[in-house]
Amino acid sequence: MITIENMEKNELKKQLMLQKTMAHFTHYCDGSLYYAFTLEAGMFTFPIKTVEYRCGTRYDGEHIEDIIEMELSSDLGTTKFLATERASFFWRWIDKAIDAGEFDAPPIPPPPAPPEDRIIREGKEPRPPR
Repeated sequence: MITIENMEKNELKKQLMLQKTMAHFTHYCDGSLYYAFTLEAGMFTFPIKTVEYRCGTRYDGEHIEDIIEMELSSDLGTTKFLATERASFFWRWIDKAIDAGEFDAPPIPPPPAPPEDRIIREGKEPRPPR
């Protein structure tokens, strides 16, 4: 199975382009938009940071004050973020997420339950296949 740990960035980019993979907006949390897309290796998520923080100090002649300023990320420009877009469109943010260790594969969901005719109930025999 291919995971992001053993997949080269160029290989990932090539797969996104060739398969015309679509990314879907999943949620907004703590100043970031989150998108997800699915490849043969599984589903992957990545954030797009929408705000930047700057820390500093201000001195007014008597007091020193720590300040934190928040502003819209300059990386966004005038980009329009749609609910669904080709994943290759987001490459610049996917690349940044990989470098920052923020490119994630969610836990693998449990396998689906077996069909009703395959379940053996206490005291009952399974139904024969049709």
